[in-house]
Amino acid sequence: VAGLEQNSTLADACGHGGMTVGIARLLRLLPWHTSRQQVRLPLDLLAEHGLDEAGFLAEHGEAGGEAQGRAVAAFARLGLEHSQKARAAIRQSQKAGRAVFLLITEAELVLRAAMGAPQAVLAQPLAVSPLKAQWALWRTALAGF
Repeated sequence: VAGLEQNSTLADACGHGGMTVGIARLLRLLPWHTSRQQVRLPLDLLAEHGLDEAGFLAEHGEAGGEAQGRAVAAFARLGLEHSQKARAAIRQSQKAGRAVFLLITEAELVLRAAMGAPQAVLAQPLAVSPLKAQWALWRTALAGF
């Protein structure tokens, strides 16, 4: 029974961690996708902000620009929610295997940057300072999740 509990915890950590990293990567590549007329945000999330695919792809200077930013921020918030769930599961797992989840730390930096400037994410790819990323990874590695 203890092994099953550990597997369930690990599955939660992997699932939520994967969602965190995936959402961060989609946000990083958002300008590339939109330049190819592709929408990678969930349609129900767009609908919550009064957008459809065409509205999201509209020029940023149009009236939809603010709604686009709110949709991007909501997607980043979803990624951070998954991150919190992943971290909770990681804390319950064995310490020996936690290092594999360090990638979540960098993804959180991307998600926070997207929440801070959601409309900028549409114009150019998100870039996180390598020094800031290294510092966050080091801090997480030493302090834990």
